Amino acid sequence: MKKILMACAVSVFMLPALLQAGPGTAAVDILKLPTGIKAQAMGGAYIGLAEGLDAMDINPAGISFISKNEILFVHDVYFQDTFFDSVYYGRGMGESGSFAVSLKYMNTGIITSTLEDAQGNYAGEGEEVSGFNYLLGAGYGVDFGKLLYNEFTKNLKAGIALKLSGESLSSDYANLAISVDVGGIYTIVHEEADFMSNRGETIWNKTGFGVVFRNLGTSFSSGITPMSFAAGMYTQILNMFIQSNKVRIGADVDYNLGNGINLRAGLEYSQRIENYILSGRFGTNFNPEERAFSGIAAGLGAGLDINGTVYEFNYAFLPYGELGNNHKFGLYIKF
Repeated sequence: MKKILMACAVSVFMLPALLQAGPGTAAVDILKLPTGIKAQAMGGAYIGLAEGLDAMDINPAGISFISKNEILFVHDVYFQDTFFDSVYYGRGMGESGSFAVSLKYMNTGIITSTLEDAQGNYAGEGEEVSGFNYLLGAGYGVDFGKLLYNEFTKNLKAGIALKLSGESLSSDYANLAISVDVGGIYTIVHEEADFMSNRGETIWNKTGFGVVFRNLGTSFSSGITPMSFAAGMYTQILNMFIQSNKVRIGADVDYNLGNGINLRAGLEYSQRIENYILSGRFGTNFNPEERAFSGIAAGLGAGLDINGTVYEFNYAFLPYGELGNNHKFGLYIKF
């Protein structure tokens, strides 16, 4: 445990130096892709409210919310023949924290190569080649309230994730990169839901703040990893207008070495009806150039609790203008 916490501390102190290294050619495309299915349905505004396996790629501090076992499958349908599949597993370990692992694979489909003459001028099309990207990740999250309880630490969470990623294009090009994410979340509870005193009443429940440094590392062949710093906040309201619902509003800002500052905002509404949970999400990106998409996103979710095991299906839609649309499908199992 002490070694893990020391690694988090060392990473934090190294961050300013890494971010001041200056811009360069960001390598390994899989690190640049929008991740998280709930997060992307909210326009990416998820830094402060990241929780569970969805936090693995957004803010690893949210891994600390995993209390039992969780499995997440995500299938992305991109343009033409491109697809992106991810599988995650997480487990809570009580006071020792929580851990998560992930495996991702992206097939870029068939690409027609271009030819150049000795002067570098276009010389027609060459052979068709295929490419792929992959990522292996391992993360750890800790709730400081369980380690060192006081009025400040009881709502403080931190996490770190290590990622090994790579890309390959036919037999002509291959690259490998190693990077780390480190983040924190602090939550202020305004009013707890209480069965006796405020049952069914509209409650301003809590507000959360998050910070994360992502993709701190380098590749072994060419270019640096797409490093970024992000901060976000959210607020949560319970029983708005009717009982058994939850409304969360989030806003994020991040600085990426590749495309500067990006602003995001998102809204999530969840309604519980006995053992069923229905959710709707909407978000926007105020710098659409980040992902070359239209700047809006939307999604739906449906969950079912069967004897303590929760099955949750989520969908996210991201339009990319002339390029086409990105559809994300996810199955979440908590047991």
